[in-house]
Amino acid sequence: MNAVYTHTISSFFRSPFKVLSVALFILILNLFLWVIPSSSILDFGFADLSLFFSTVPFIFLIFIPSLFMNFVVEDFENGMSDWLFSKPLNPLNYWLGHVLSGMTIIFLFLILSLSSYFSIHSLASNIGEIDHLQIISSYFGILILALVFTAISTFASSISKNQSAAFLLSVLLCYFFLSIPSFISELPVLVGNADYLLKYFSLDSHLEILSRGIVEMRSLIYFATLIVLFSFFAIRNIEKRLR
Repeated sequence: MNAVYTHTISSFFRSPFKVLSVALFILILNLFLWVIPSSSILDFGFADLSLFFSTVPFIFLIFIPSLFMNFVVEDFENGMSDWLFSKPLNPLNYWLGHVLSGMTIIFLFLILSLSSYFSIHSLASNIGEIDHLQIISSYFGILILALVFTAISTFASSISKNQSAAFLLSVLLCYFFLSIPSFISELPVLVGNADYLLKYFSLDSHLEILSRGIVEMRSLIYFATLIVLFSFFAIRNIEKRLR
């Protein structure tokens, strides 16, 4: 696992393009938060991070699949898998090494995004007078969402033959679980019938609950179910490709 983690992290930071991609996503996020009028916090008029937490899932929708699109695919194409699995390494440790390296980069992204928090903190009418519990629970939700997207992306990469297919499949699956059930629940024919059940399967409805500072067991169960299922099938697919 350490060999995979070290190899993945070092290859990421050796690539100027990959490092610049993190800076680019931070730049895009800040443009949405501070510059673009339709989403600017300055035009919103309230010193809170609700716009930030509603924007980050869509940044992650591209950012996380791009991190994991070469997971499995690249290693098996260039023969790296032969070197890795010649060591005392099993598919679970191989998967864990990639996931931990990806989450390290995502955590770095979130640390860099704290600049928005400090900016809001200083802009509040009474400096420091913001809802910290809401911000903590929202960051917790974003971190859990990152784990869900990571599990989905590793699964998509484990069944794909090239990086483009892995990226596209990851984006489609992540977007489906993020928004599609909630969108379908708004159809007039479903309102008052199956809309509540459909919203349960939409990640954005659970993120909305967390953004209010509320942590519900049903949300944690749903997040955990998606993470475990997609992780399990990703590891199984790696085992199959080794045969």
